[in-house]
Amino acid sequence: SGEAVNCRVNVRSPEDKPQEAAAEPPQDPAAAQAGSASSEETAYASENGAQEDPVETVPKVIYFTFDDGPGGDVTTELLDLLAEYNAKATFFLIGDRLEQGSYLVHREYEANHLVASHNWAHVYDGITAEKAIKWKNRYDETLLDMIGVKPTMMRAPGGNDYHFLDAGIGLPVIHWNRLTQDATAPEETLKDYYKMAMRTYSVEDGTIILMHDSCAYVDRYAEIYLPKMEERSMLLVTVADMAAVRRVTLPTDRSVNRITEDGVE
Repeated sequence: SGEAVNCRVNVRSPEDKPQEAAAEPPQDPAAAQAGSASSEETAYASENGAQEDPVETVPKVIYFTFDDGPGGDVTTELLDLLAEYNAKATFFLIGDRLEQGSYLVHREYEANHLVASHNWAHVYDGITAEKAIKWKNRYDETLLDMIGVKPTMMRAPGGNDYHFLDAGIGLPVIHWNRLTQDATAPEETLKDYYKMAMRTYSVEDGTIILMHDSCAYVDRYAEIYLPKMEERSMLLVTVADMAAVRRVTLPTDRSVNRITEDGVE
């Protein structure tokens, strides 16, 4: 399908802690198109008690993760933007959408993004160990037939990791430590775009960022935050690539919330 939706999903943050609210960003359309900080942006942030991170010479490594896809036309636009900025991401795809969005699955894989599981069905509750294993096997077979590989990690719908950890599915279960709140953006306004974008680029090294490429405005957000992240020398890589580079083994008996030089949190 070429349609995307204004997402409304229920997610659980690490330890169920509320996410820190971001200061409201500016509302200057020209700055939004250019994707660079203006004097109005700086003044706005200062008045609201927020400071943008200065440009750093030591790069931060950030992990983009997109849930609920394949997402149709907006995913196509997002992939174009990621390619333009040489950014890699992890796409947690829903199994029962793979066939319909197979052209996007192929494109993500061929562009060296990581294609991973968001379970076969996007359900939060009533997941027995038997169901979890059955869904995993079905996902493995479908993805293997499609692109020649099985998923090497997964994300639980709604962040309900325990269903899959308790079932012992044998895959790392990737959580997150930054919610952009793109799934609950109330409307298409410049203010909403900036608020989401600031949550994306005002992060620490090793942050796993949760976004959704099934949401209607995901490409609009990317047009703002990708230039900001390039400005700040942020490296955008897949979860698997950085685990390999940092020589860490991702656990399969607990959730992964962050990956830094010191290891897995």
